[in-house]
Amino acid sequence: MNATGTGLVYSTFLSGTQADTIAFAAVTAAGIYLSGQAQSTDFPGLEGAPVQCLPSAYETRLSLDGLTITAARMVPGNAMAYDQATGMLLAWTGADLIGFDPAAPPAPITCILDAADLQPVTSIAPGELLSIFSEHLPFWGGISYGTFPSSLGGITVTFNGIAGPLLYVSTQQINVQAPYEIAGGAQTTLTLNTQQTNTSDSRTLPVIARNPVAFLTTPAYADIEKCDLVLLGYPPGPFPLAFNSDGSPNTCLNPAVAGSVVRIFLAGLGVTVPPLVTGSVNPSPGIPLNLPITFGGGLAATMVSAIALPGSISGVWQVDVRMPANRGAVSVSLFVDSVPVRDTNLAIWMRATSP
Repeated sequence: MNATGTGLVYSTFLSGTQADTIAFAAVTAAGIYLSGQAQSTDFPGLEGAPVQCLPSAYETRLSLDGLTITAARMVPGNAMAYDQATGMLLAWTGADLIGFDPAAPPAPITCILDAADLQPVTSIAPGELLSIFSEHLPFWGGISYGTFPSSLGGITVTFNGIAGPLLYVSTQQINVQAPYEIAGGAQTTLTLNTQQTNTSDSRTLPVIARNPVAFLTTPAYADIEKCDLVLLGYPPGPFPLAFNSDGSPNTCLNPAVAGSVVRIFLAGLGVTVPPLVTGSVNPSPGIPLNLPITFGGGLAATMVSAIALPGSISGVWQVDVRMPANRGAVSVSLFVDSVPVRDTNLAIWMRATSP
């Protein structure tokens, strides 16, 4: 609108292909700062943001004539005010009121997720596998095999100054293990350093004893649409990375025989006995887990074994469960040492008899 509110200067739309919102706007001499929640990977100005980090609070700047979008970024909180004296935006994180320069380049860390289930991380357990996502990192990419270096292409991730072993690095994603040495501390500061651009970014998070999670998978939509999920009693819940007793993947098209053993995988179990070594490779045969695993919801399943997955990085556990004589989708929720596995209602597919 014009300054008197009597006429329209221009109008426009701002959104991607998903549900996006605008909850804050501030008209300044530098442009119109906007903030809200973005769920679209093609949200104007946020193109290239990792889909795993969405939905997220965002901040972007629309030019006064409405023709360009600049300085888009994801932010750790919802913008609440603009400080004209300093040119800073103020945002509420849910616990803290923070200020940041909306014109500064995006920080290297966009979001931190658990590498097993790709859910946001609000605390870190010793040995937990993490995926750090960025809109852009100056690296061509690399995967660690057999050994896990603390630096790849000049990129390092430290936890209270202790280097974490790197499993994978690309221009948008870093997979790293939190060192077991952070156990016992109240919090840890995760710091990402990139030597190629001489930049760094950090996040400080609480340290907890255990943060058990299940490794999840995304079934092909073409397979899922062939299954009558209602008839099969789908919980609903996430799909775990699970294998039938013959080694084949457990899916709605390839269910396990009722009463047979199904294998799933857990991580984030923290310090165990004997203690695991940061960045080490699990031996074969795998070390038995010394923590009790129980089932929620009155599930009539029994534990067969839980061992460190042979050949994987330390902290990954394979769990063999003898399933009950149920049909269809069986909902599985687990507790490790009385701590609930974050991913509940895991859908394990069962059939009455072998084909």
